[in-house]
Amino acid sequence: MDEILDDDFFERPKNEDLKKFKFYRGFHNMEEAREFAALLESHQVPYHAKKSQLIIDSVIVGTGLMPKVTIEIKPEDFPKVNAIIEDQISAVAFADVEDHYLNQMEDEELMEIFEKPDEWTVEDVNIAKIIARERGVRVSDSEIQNARAKRLEEIRKGKSEGKTRMALYFLGMIAGVFINITIISLALILAGIGMGYYYAYGKSLDPDGNKFPAFDPDTRQFGKLIFYGGFLALMIKLLIF
Repeated sequence: MDEILDDDFFERPKNEDLKKFKFYRGFHNMEEAREFAALLESHQVPYHAKKSQLIIDSVIVGTGLMPKVTIEIKPEDFPKVNAIIEDQISAVAFADVEDHYLNQMEDEELMEIFEKPDEWTVEDVNIAKIIARERGVRVSDSEIQNARAKRLEEIRKGKSEGKTRMALYFLGMIAGVFINITIISLALILAGIGMGYYYAYGKSLDPDGNKFPAFDPDTRQFGKLIFYGGFLALMIKLLIF
């Protein structure tokens, strides 16, 4: 059954710390996952494949957007794998992709793919390039690279979290100090500490595998206030006990 991860097919990284492997691609089709794994193996790229776990049988609830298999690789291998895929697509002619779903997009929509490549697969970006050029849309490799560099610079600034939501975590911790129901009190304080740490020190990976702060400086600063304020609230609560 394709529901079962084929342990004999998917390579397991030997003598490797699995924590070093990060999400690279998810697959809804098991055969596509196997083909991608074979591509990685042919280029000696270590990877880790994981089957998505569903609590309820997918026959009953369906899989929705959850991929059947996710493949992780080391962040330092992201550029290498991206280049491998680009080399493969560069040999593809328009006749090979004329039935691709990207053909349904308008020229403006295709150009948006180049402006936000992190929201698309490497294949999609390069197929969009083939389609655009077939339509006579002027798009050079340098323009695409510049758009990509600009986008990466933008996302590396980190996301901005709403101050209202962050304030609720902070106020929740304060409320937790005065609430007499122990479970609720500790839950509010610990939730604030956890989210504060996430806002202050959370990390993300860009398409090149480079790690950067998940949030912008203002969010990180407020996150530190929540994080350390949470420990202060916890100490006060323990003293009250």
